[in-house]
Amino acid sequence: MHSFLIKRSVLVIVFAVSTFSLSLAAKKHSAIRNINLAGLIVNAQTLAPVEAAEIYDDSNKLLGATDKNGYYKVVIAYAKTGAIKFSLKIKKKGYQTFSQHENWADFTGGASAAMYFGLRELNSKASSFTDFGDKNNLSYDNVLAGFSKVSAQKEFNDKLAAAKAGNENVLIHIDDKYYVVASSGWIGIKSDKDTIVLNDKTILLANELNSAVKRSSIKWMTPLPPKGEKVAIHTKN
Repeated sequence: MHSFLIKRSVLVIVFAVSTFSLSLAAKKHSAIRNINLAGLIVNAQTLAPVEAAEIYDDSNKLLGATDKNGYYKVVIAYAKTGAIKFSLKIKKKGYQTFSQHENWADFTGGASAAMYFGLRELNSKASSFTDFGDKNNLSYDNVLAGFSKVSAQKEFNDKLAAAKAGNENVLIHIDDKYYVVASSGWIGIKSDKDTIVLNDKTILLANELNSAVKRSSIKWMTPLPPKGEKVAIHTKN
């Protein structure tokens, strides 16, 4: 009788442990969130597709590579809880290795993103870049359609960099448009006659900025409501 009870108890314990293990495995499996990524990898200078560029995760696992069109589509099985944090590393012979670090919100059902990368060729003066596109459709056709915006932004960034080279100008004129530019960003304005408020006390016209302020001296700036001055600028002490 005692032997029967012992065997029965052992069976109950084994069953409970097995059930608990299966429960843990199920929870672990359900915690995995897929991060679906797709996009184009191009030459940062020419914007030509880069074929056979390899994409690695932060554990140096190969996720995939680009095709002849520079298109890639990969999935990261993310097993951690909380905010989604991950890194990508892109390698291609003849190009500088590029790393991208992402910190996203706690998306419970996983996440998707279209990500465009510009790789800098070795000995090139171009800068590597990253941009984002439509996350709802990761097909090649949709990713390619979204690249026109990336290309336009790249063209503007190149023109802005050229306009900033060798000077400390704050007001910059590009393609019949005016921009108030600091080291950390820019604000578009309608005219060089727009009014600017400097350090909460001095009001001047935009076309007076370059003789009054150096770009490197700007601490922060912000656009203002439509009426009155257009931009507020604060300089470093």
